[in-house]
Amino acid sequence: MEHNEIQEWKNLHDLLGQGGVEYNILEEQINVDTQREFMKLMQTLMQKNQGFKQRQDEALPKAHLLDDESYSAEEKKELLLTLSTIEDIAAYRIIEAFQKKDTPLKEWATIALQQSRMIIQASLLDDNTIYVSTGLGGRGKLLRYFCVFIARKGVTIKQFQHTTLYNETEQAISRIQGEIEEHDPNDFFDTFTLLLPLEVDLKPLFEGIIRECNTYGNFLSQHMIITNVKKISLPEIEQLLRSQANEEENK
Repeated sequence: MEHNEIQEWKNLHDLLGQGGVEYNILEEQINVDTQREFMKLMQTLMQKNQGFKQRQDEALPKAHLLDDESYSAEEKKELLLTLSTIEDIAAYRIIEAFQKKDTPLKEWATIALQQSRMIIQASLLDDNTIYVSTGLGGRGKLLRYFCVFIARKGVTIKQFQHTTLYNETEQAISRIQGEIEEHDPNDFFDTFTLLLPLEVDLKPLFEGIIRECNTYGNFLSQHMIITNVKKISLPEIEQLLRSQANEEENK
């Protein structure tokens, strides 16, 4: 994460640490760039004040245009976004039906569906819940993370060490009600997809796992990769490790 993203995450933790604040983690896995584009467009359209109210009034009658091939992708994005701001179950159902279709705007429609659901729930339940959305999504009160444990330089991870790493990770995160979703062992690194509570302090958690594992052969590096933005492919991980190795050699 960049510095400003870290600060935003800290501010979110501080907010959720206050008494009486409820939060829900959105489950869908959505590209973060698409989420940012959606929020930027929403901000732009809403700055038009009365113009946006007119858009809302016209959105439901225009909903059929979502299936009109002559209607551009950008126009459909604006229509989906506008529909998502309307406190009407009819708007939600329209977005839901479009989101189920296999279209180039499926991710955009998924964000619009999230937005519509939040607005309708808040309206019906007088709900002040904070909704948390990340690239990898989550489940219940748990955020999804993609993690890469890396072998020390010159070390090939043995089978019993893969097992040790899995067991130590499972024990550590089960104590905080976390879960392992996926584990993929490789010669020089192990990848995990984990579900962890939003409020957990990641640094001591993973430092503890590495420290315990290294009592069985000192095979893990102190450096690792942790992200809730996307799952990183094996070629991407290998490229990151090569870049890191080159940087260390040039120091």
